[in-house]
Amino acid sequence: MGLPLNEILVDYICETFIETGTECGNGIRQMLMFGDIVTEIHSIELDESYFKKAKQNFSQIEKINLYNGNSLEILPTILEKIEENRAIIWLDAHDNSHAIPSPLMDELDIIKKHSHPNNTILIDDMSQVGNPNSWGRYLSINSIKDALLEINPQYIITEVKSRYELSRRKESHILIAKPHEK
Repeated sequence: MGLPLNEILVDYICETFIETGTECGNGIRQMLMFGDIVTEIHSIELDESYFKKAKQNFSQIEKINLYNGNSLEILPTILEKIEENRAIIWLDAHDNSHAIPSPLMDELDIIKKHSHPNNTILIDDMSQVGNPNSWGRYLSINSIKDALLEINPQYIITEVKSRYELSRRKESHILIAKPHEK
């Protein structure tokens, strides 16, 4: 679907952007709005048709790295390649049919094992957490917050409801974990 409004996102932007769940490429498009600030974009998509469309739309842009496959297999490799100690990570990988539970907790565990604790993590679709008819049926906001604090006990965690920048008719409930600035 994309990311929250740029006026919210601007406080978290840094050189490297990583997302799980490319879908239509709105996250990539939005990062491109930040021009030279974002110098490296990594986007993972499980669905081959979405991946092919993203490849068609973004293959000519050097700073964009697209991956087709499971985020649980690809995310560790990306995180280990990141040389800077700070990235913004957008977690939005889930099955839109709601048939398969979300990989979110496993993604957070991977981030804990393979990532620098100064990364900012944004998690989309928190309104689905605990919903018995969605991919988030086995999750709770408290368990997600606990997992984030295992990555970095100093995280400042906030919940934001925002319209999407590139699809303003829709709103999302987002959880943001930002490192405490000294």
